Amino acid sequence: MLESMRKYHQSIFIYIVFGLLILVFGVNFGPGSTGCNPSQGSDYAAVVNGETIPREEWAQHYNRQIDMYKRMMQGSRDLDEAFLERLGVRQTVMNNLVGARLVAQEAKRRGIGVSDDELIKYLADVYGVKGEVTPQQYQNWVQRTFGLTVDRFEEQTKSELAAQKLASIVQEGVDVSDSELRASFVKEHDRAMATFVKFDPDALPKSAVSAAQVDKLLAEKSADVEARYKKDQFKYNTPKQQRVRQIVKSVAQDASDADVQKARGALLELKSRIDGGADFAAIAKEQSDDEATKDKGGDIGYVSAGQMARVLDEAVAKLKAGEITAEPVRTPRGLYLLQVSEIREASQKPFDEVKRDVAQAMLAEQQSDEAAQTAAKAFLAKLKGGATLESITVAESEVRDQPQADAKPTRQETPWVLKSQEAIPRIGASKELHDTIFALTKEAPLPGDAYKVGRSYYVVVYKDREIPDDAKFAATKETLRRDALSEKRDRVFRDWVEHLREKATVEVNPALMPQAPAEARG
Repeated sequence: MLESMRKYHQSIFIYIVFGLLILVFGVNFGPGSTGCNPSQGSDYAAVVNGETIPREEWAQHYNRQIDMYKRMMQGSRDLDEAFLERLGVRQTVMNNLVGARLVAQEAKRRGIGVSDDELIKYLADVYGVKGEVTPQQYQNWVQRTFGLTVDRFEEQTKSELAAQKLASIVQEGVDVSDSELRASFVKEHDRAMATFVKFDPDALPKSAVSAAQVDKLLAEKSADVEARYKKDQFKYNTPKQQRVRQIVKSVAQDASDADVQKARGALLELKSRIDGGADFAAIAKEQSDDEATKDKGGDIGYVSAGQMARVLDEAVAKLKAGEITAEPVRTPRGLYLLQVSEIREASQKPFDEVKRDVAQAMLAEQQSDEAAQTAAKAFLAKLKGGATLESITVAESEVRDQPQADAKPTRQETPWVLKSQEAIPRIGASKELHDTIFALTKEAPLPGDAYKVGRSYYVVVYKDREIPDDAKFAATKETLRRDALSEKRDRVFRDWVEHLREKATVEVNPALMPQAPAEARG
């Protein structure tokens, strides 16, 4: 019901209460939240201050959310479980339910109720349900639209209306002064726009570093090279590696429990044979369903943490050399029996062993930086010499069409850059370049120099400038007031809900919040 109302009706409660609850409860009421130990077993979704949200209610809202995504995506891709977990659908639905229950509890505690007359008026105003609708038509509509009984639908709707009343009470007295409006207007309209050309060291031709250059750097600046080694020490670490074999039984993600148990039983039987002395590799060649590894005796090779699906990673990490997983491991591809045949412990290459590599990397980076800076300065000199930007660059939209042999630098544009924010969209954070952009004018569109941001050099050219205008402020003042008031009321309500959260005791059923399955390595 709530998702349908969000999409089709401008309900203050939905936009203010539920929108904010998603933000406020997004990280605070997931698995692991503290709370009571319910006696409802697996039939609960969450327990909020001792009040149970049934698992069935969570499932209904979850299914509606899935249906909404299907309509939005119009079959553009499959909504598999892993994709839904990345979207955070389970958590969003749980957050909405927990948040709504907290607000409803507070409304009840304050004695805020909704009369039948108020409910009837709301149904008429929002849904067009009026007196001429028969009870049977009304019941059919509720069941078809929301999948609820009439009693449950009206109970939820009254709860929402009570929460709307509560939100109005919390936000009562919130106002926005003219000075606040003026400050907001200036912040949004004191802005500039620039065209820029980026000179990326990694995109320029690289010169070879000679052995003589390496020798010289090590002789003159050995301490600098060692400092760079320490800074980039992770590059010279070899992580712990395990050589893994696998026997796979393919099982579809939506396979029945019977099919899963059949595959599990087959793998446990194979494990029993291996425990009895049979060769893992020989059995993998005969029995594994994984075509990529079966002919190699199930050998995946040496792997480090993070190179396999999470569940496989976790299972392998617990094994010593020669050990086999006690239980087959389930992934979206099937069930896996895993063996660690060898282990290489983590190690680090000493400085003396890699110092020439470090010195060479430093010299290559220095040469690339100098090349990018030189190219940027030469480009700016052309502009100052009278060349037009269009004649010595190619537009971003035309890059694919220009011949590689006589490729020109690409000109790009920033969106509006706010004077109040140092970050420059599409470029990065640089106070010096930010100040330069705001110093450019139509009459003096070129900067004095190229600027380095990150590892790249940039030449910027004036594109546009807006200075806050009193007449425009006066013309848009009331629209600004309406938007600013809505935003401020939302902020006040968010803070109030955060206060509710701090006092709440919530437990979420962990069975409803599994880890998203990662794709298994083949």
